[in-house]
Amino acid sequence: MLVSKENANPTEESGMRYLKQLLERAEKVSLQETIYLTEREPEDNYVAALPNGLKKLWILMEITEQRSEEINEEGLRRFGGISDDMKDSFMDEIKQLHQKYLLAQSEYELLKKCFWTSVRHEFPDLADASMVGIRKGWQIVKVNVAKKAKRDIENFLGKILKELRDSDETEDDSDS
Repeated sequence: MLVSKENANPTEESGMRYLKQLLERAEKVSLQETIYLTEREPEDNYVAALPNGLKKLWILMEITEQRSEEINEEGLRRFGGISDDMKDSFMDEIKQLHQKYLLAQSEYELLKKCFWTSVRHEFPDLADASMVGIRKGWQIVKVNVAKKAKRDIENFLGKILKELRDSDETEDDSDS
């Protein structure tokens, strides 16, 4: 854990500081942020529209995941190509960047858990749903897992059959 002047001597109140800051950040999120959401699928059953507070939590979760990925990419860019002999001279920087990445990743995981738990609390009928999604237009959907698996398998097999047909046609053309 990072020790700063603020948390060097934790008090009862400081133990909640991080969660309070996280909620404040969620409140400040603009609903105008561009977020990519997929279209509804045939196996999606519409439940409700996502409330604004949960939209903000989703957006913050997406921003945090992106930040985590950017930190990882920075590490790969800066240190991915250096030899093991050189790593010792950059060890402090590598450790700091790694710690920054781990904190961003754990924050993303926390936001993800908070988001999906909040969705299930807001919509108790989803408590036993094995798969829930958010689709374009901020639609909450309950996914029929069996239908989705069947469609995914059919799509996969269809691609394989197409590749086999295409390769047979290519072989027939080369024989002529």
